[in-house]
Amino acid sequence: MAQAQKFHDFVLWNEFTLNFTVLPDQPLRFLQNGSDNVDTVGLCLAGNSTLPDYFRLVPIDSSDASKGYYLWSGSLYVSKYVDTVRGQDCVLGKPDIKDALIWYPTFLSGSTFTLGSPGYINPRHPGTPVPNPLLSCSTTTATTQVGNTGVPDQSTLQIPTTGRTIAKIRALHRDWHNLFQAIKFPLNLVDGTSLRFDVNPPTDPIQQTFLTPEGDGTLLFQFVALDPNDFRQGYYLTSSDRITDNTGHAPPFLPRILSDSTFMLQDKNHWGDCLTQPKSEDGSQDLDVVVYLPIGFREGLGPIHRIFKLPTWAMRMMRMMYFPESTPINLGIPGLNSFVQASGNMSLKCLPRASATGPSIISLQPQNSAMAFSGYIMTVQGNLYVKFVQGEQTTILTDQISQATPLCLVGHNDGTISFWNCMSNHVISTTTIGSDTVVVFKELDDLSVLEPRWSVGSPVTPSSVSRLDIGGPNDTFHVRPILDVLNHEYYSKKGRTWNVSYNNSLTPDWVITTPNHPFASYSDFEMPIADTVEHNGFFLKPFVSGEPIDPRHPAVDIASSVQSPGNSPLKLHAGHSRRIYEEMYNMITSGTKFVDIMSMLMQNDTPTGQFKAAVRNAITYLSNKPGAEHLKMRIMFGAPLTFVGNLDYPSEAPGPFRAADVLLSDLTRDITNANCQMTIYVGYSCWDSPFTWNHAKIIAVDGSSAMTGGHNMWYHAYLGQNPRFDATMKLSGLAAEDAHLFAETVWNASIQKPYSIPFNPTDPGSEASPSFVSGAAMLPNRRYVTQAAANPPSRLYSATIPVSPSDPARMSGSGVPVLSVARMLDDAPGAAPGDKALVALLDSATSTIYISGQGLKDHTFELVRNYWIDDFMSAIGRALKRGVQVKIFLSSIDAGSYAGDQPTVVIEKIGNGLSGMTPGAARVVLQRLSVQSFPSSSRWGLNPNIDGQRGIGNHAKLICVDSRAVSIGSQNFYPSWPAQLSEFTYIFESQTQAQQLMDSYFTPLAAWCDLSPTATLVCKFTSESTVDQVYLAVNDIQIWPTNATYKEMVENQVEQLSVDLQTFTGNDEDVVVSIYDYDFITADDRLKEFRFNKDVLDGTRPGDITRMDGTDVGGEGGSYSITWSYSITTIAVPNAQTSSTSIKNPVVSHDHLEVTRKAKVVNESRRTTLIVVNESLAP
Repeated sequence: MAQAQKFHDFVLWNEFTLNFTVLPDQPLRFLQNGSDNVDTVGLCLAGNSTLPDYFRLVPIDSSDASKGYYLWSGSLYVSKYVDTVRGQDCVLGKPDIKDALIWYPTFLSGSTFTLGSPGYINPRHPGTPVPNPLLSCSTTTATTQVGNTGVPDQSTLQIPTTGRTIAKIRALHRDWHNLFQAIKFPLNLVDGTSLRFDVNPPTDPIQQTFLTPEGDGTLLFQFVALDPNDFRQGYYLTSSDRITDNTGHAPPFLPRILSDSTFMLQDKNHWGDCLTQPKSEDGSQDLDVVVYLPIGFREGLGPIHRIFKLPTWAMRMMRMMYFPESTPINLGIPGLNSFVQASGNMSLKCLPRASATGPSIISLQPQNSAMAFSGYIMTVQGNLYVKFVQGEQTTILTDQISQATPLCLVGHNDGTISFWNCMSNHVISTTTIGSDTVVVFKELDDLSVLEPRWSVGSPVTPSSVSRLDIGGPNDTFHVRPILDVLNHEYYSKKGRTWNVSYNNSLTPDWVITTPNHPFASYSDFEMPIADTVEHNGFFLKPFVSGEPIDPRHPAVDIASSVQSPGNSPLKLHAGHSRRIYEEMYNMITSGTKFVDIMSMLMQNDTPTGQFKAAVRNAITYLSNKPGAEHLKMRIMFGAPLTFVGNLDYPSEAPGPFRAADVLLSDLTRDITNANCQMTIYVGYSCWDSPFTWNHAKIIAVDGSSAMTGGHNMWYHAYLGQNPRFDATMKLSGLAAEDAHLFAETVWNASIQKPYSIPFNPTDPGSEASPSFVSGAAMLPNRRYVTQAAANPPSRLYSATIPVSPSDPARMSGSGVPVLSVARMLDDAPGAAPGDKALVALLDSATSTIYISGQGLKDHTFELVRNYWIDDFMSAIGRALKRGVQVKIFLSSIDAGSYAGDQPTVVIEKIGNGLSGMTPGAARVVLQRLSVQSFPSSSRWGLNPNIDGQRGIGNHAKLICVDSRAVSIGSQNFYPSWPAQLSEFTYIFESQTQAQQLMDSYFTPLAAWCDLSPTATLVCKFTSESTVDQVYLAVNDIQIWPTNATYKEMVENQVEQLSVDLQTFTGNDEDVVVSIYDYDFITADDRLKEFRFNKDVLDGTRPGDITRMDGTDVGGEGGSYSITWSYSITTIAVPNAQTSSTSIKNPVVSHDHLEVTRKAKVVNESRRTTLIVVNESLAP
């Protein structure tokens, strides 16, 4: 079973060659039938392995391997027999899936298997079942058949262990498709032979144009797509308006991508025929013509006769980076204090920073905004353009944009950029002429040579902006140092993954936290009343006139139920936390031109419940809104692991996400206005691998307003029982434009490098996003487009709403300063602008830091690695050493998939990072640190065993520094390894809003959460020479340390504890905490024990810190003490003799030791905090 699952996981993501064990060096491939005058393709054995076909086993159901697979290669399925081919049982390649056979693997060993097709029927003998029909081979006819030869080796296949990642092959096809439409290039075979057109001599009565292999590399060809939106439809090959045609017709080609740079050109209408330079019949020489030949024709033809290679410069075009249009920059040589300046002779020079004149302001704009890989035009000083002239020593500037040379921009991890001529191997570099360092184009053919790189810096401030110190960065205390970091390290990413603006405004209700009134008892929560009847998408009970008022189930006006301007809202029993979807609706419906929505998928459906109703009604509202008739909308959902689905809710079995086109149809279901001309794009993002997806949560509208935070559009997480805590903010101003531009960046990356599971290789619905295009002629019948036609243009927002990088509000303003910081899908962990900005925010603190998040440690792979964001944790440590008070609030450790960290583990991690300090000094510093867990759901009055998760989960990503600066976004404070997620965060500086957040959120949160643990273990002196190995246990179960067998202790060492005690009943038995000395060979020595019972607990008061001396149990010596305290809360107890229960909560570090006192009137349960002091270990 394990082998079958491992095989299934492999074939989901890879394509591979197939070999029978009897012929291990002859992989299978499809060949055009050469014996019959029909258009069939047989599955045969290759004569050699130079051009094998790569196969895929396409699952009938990706979540259930037992349902079998289709066998597919290229565009053909291994299909049923027809009687016009070589052998009666020979299998064929056919493009229609309905003809495909279903195959079931049987594993014979760790390296071999068979493929059986139990449903196979021999067409010539339909009444005679084929016993155990297997995919088999004939070594004599070199064919493959379905049957049972009786010879095991002829049906035994080698299990593939290596292959090509399907995602990368698909991404290559899409990249090449975009490239083909953007450029022309010479058509060269791998040996350098170049193709050209030739014409029969005038004496020939047939004046035919044909291809020959006698070109000199100067003739440029272009691939003209039959369908610009679908690479599967093929291409015509043209040059100088001549279509490649040897036979009197123009055949479409399908490129067969072999690697990053090589390909074959196969005839789309006659699979197996390839554009080939043939050899003479005797094989002695290559012929001076290019024709169509089957792959299997004249096996003496090698790869050099049919495999073409892209020029290096064309390959480079597929690496082209995106750069924000018209963003002003200056260029310099990395590591040197220099800049580029235009000189008087229409050239560029490099000057030292000390020069009296400043650098030239440079900008880059795409040659064609609607087309990928079209290159960028470099503008200097606003009216000069860089031009490449062959043979010129210096870079030429021209004042004619039509003469400018498109440049290919290649970005590097260090933030530098290389600038290449789009259509040659010339790169912008420098050379020395006399005493001058001049900018030149240099030819660089050797890929192993490091390409010249340029640093991209902030330009000199235009003289028109003269008051930067008024309402600008110098007026900020926290934004300014973060801005310094971003300008220094990531200036080339400005406008894509970070920016700053100063004209923003936040209304008094700017922060949206759910659940509302969270610190009350759950019995006080407003609860929804469900209905089986839909009311504008809501399955909630409507208000009935005359019904009694129920404070816990009130009926309220729901704005998001309105589908058209002027309509009245429905009054529904909506329940708690409704504000979040109401705010989402209000934000979306405020638009007239452009709306971006970004969130994350959940298995089966997203949005869910009331979220889906609100989004659908918002879209319907916009379709009826005057002035919004031509609105454009992009909806991007991150697809975690592409197909696995959400595993959080056991009632919903894991499985693939809901198809994007089905979701789009659902969201546009209620549009009926024939005058609506809206365009809506829906995309599921998984970029380059199943471990990269969008995680940002954004709604941005018209470049003027936006909201972002932690809220996903999931009903169960926020609107049901035991809801998760979360926070989102909204604003208006130029920061909203940053959200649009970030969405545009993610869309472009996802389109260029999509990732999808091959449920059906010919089904475009699994590979691209659908889009909705509405119009008078199409309604009420909507038009849904798939594949590349559904992808938005690369700069759709910028083309709809003009973007001005030099807007004065980017430099100064009277509003709230906001930094927009993000992480892209390909950013290295910890190295994105969003990562660095959060660290810089912590480093700017002088008095307090408040952090609210799910956790700080990666739990996904904690058995493999102990993983934190070290920069973030170190920044907390640096703040503590500066005297800053730090308070951290994390999910309960019992909150399921939203679980947080044990506070003592966090304290231990931060304490261990306090380098250069004595243990005593570190202990003093750690007194400024408080780490509190969200409490058990019993704090709300829920029974954890009945009402779901035991602990309350926190999904917020909030930081407040000095009651002045605030960070809210989608980015967690723990690493997401191995996943790489795109994130978006706002950081703003405003004392008014920050103090509002402190008063309404952080202060009550601190009083509501569990107390921060303060347990410590102190070693006065050791028992065995210089070091002891100690651990704590309860009932022989180790509770500390939690991540090691023991903890080595030396004299005067101080350690934070991390303990986990069991629940016990005080009247029944004592709970005993023991300290052991670990021995590798002999039994561990039990040094001391500490007994907890009701008499011990009753002798203290809440909040008192009480010391307990350990009892000697083994005569091993040593002196230990434990210090503990408890707090009391009161909750309701169903069916109790009294209406309330007084609970004493003795907290042991973070987890709990509960002591329930059986009494007639009250029940007491206590949670104890332990402080273990080792005064002397055993001698």
